[in-house]
Amino acid sequence: MKENDIYDCSPVEVRSNMILFCSEIPKEIVSEGVLLSMDPNEKTDEIALGHEFVKVVIRKAIQPVYFLMRPRRGVSTVREAVGKSVAWEYLNVMEK
Repeated sequence: MKENDIYDCSPVEVRSNMILFCSEIPKEIVSEGVLLSMDPNEKTDEIALGHEFVKVVIRKAIQPVYFLMRPRRGVSTVREAVGKSVAWEYLNVMEK
């Protein structure tokens, strides 16, 4: 990753591989996944994403015991979310 990549605001494509960060500071990588949707009307467990979240499928748990900001039924940690779609805060995702 180049130094200026942090400031790159080019559009992200659905199905892009993503790095998912924690919501706390300092930012740490929590998991890796694939972007499924940026549509604010898309739902996870009957709750619309809104403009602050995107829908991702978790592919790899880097910090498996990290609790999801928006847990799903039966899924509250990154470990439990592997292979499932979840809402992740838009500000905490970056294209891989």
